[in-house]
Amino acid sequence: MHSTPRAIRLSILALLAVTRVSAETCDAAKTTKTTYGKYTVVAIRGGVKNFHFVAGMAIDADGAPDAYGPDGKGRDRLANAGKPGHWQALVTDDGKPSGKPIVQGDADPAPGFYVSTTTLEDRSKAAKDPHRYVDASKIPYVVLPGDLAKKQGAKPGDFALVRRPISDDDEASKPSEVGAIFADVGPKGQLGEGSIALAEALGIPSDPKTGGTAASVTYIVFPGSGNGKPRSADEIAAETKKLAAKYAEISSACASE
Repeated sequence: MHSTPRAIRLSILALLAVTRVSAETCDAAKTTKTTYGKYTVVAIRGGVKNFHFVAGMAIDADGAPDAYGPDGKGRDRLANAGKPGHWQALVTDDGKPSGKPIVQGDADPAPGFYVSTTTLEDRSKAAKDPHRYVDASKIPYVVLPGDLAKKQGAKPGDFALVRRPISDDDEASKPSEVGAIFADVGPKGQLGEGSIALAEALGIPSDPKTGGTAASVTYIVFPGSGNGKPRSADEIAAETKKLAAKYAEISSACASE
């Protein structure tokens, strides 16, 4: 779980996105709407369990073996993993936030880098093993605040569909919808964050330091759809394809204007 440092980056994107969220009309008889801060969260009733919201996308590097390292090296800014005495996204020598970050050795995927964590993890592997965590550079995943996830019944390991806006100059080689897994818990009150791999798949700038988008990205989450374990990219694609077919049966309850 992560808090203040990444919340700052998300807040900047959220401010930019305020005037760029597309309007949506939903059938009140078929949907349930709730608010989460300035966001509207919609659940469509009558089929596969779901909820969705529209936000921008900040880029999460957590779980990538080369996400963070000493002396500023790494895909992302070290401040997004916490600070000395309070590390939020790194494995430490004593397993506590106050400990010293562990540096990967020659037998690890990224020697010299720290071990970056995600909420979703493979508990069959040791806590110090980088393979225990979901690699943001390879696996398309979404980040949700813990309080929203709990309220909606979603748990790490559940699946999601993520849709980007389609424009007249759309890049044909990139799909407008990509399946993902809920793999990390983020700051309370902030929505709109995905892994490097998710952004790349959608054609969104994927550099954790400079990428992301303030445009309207739709996140559709399916509570109870997973098994609480990390999954391969192929498994995520197969499972979300089935969920997309079920969701299509009820999605007409909401339409973008």
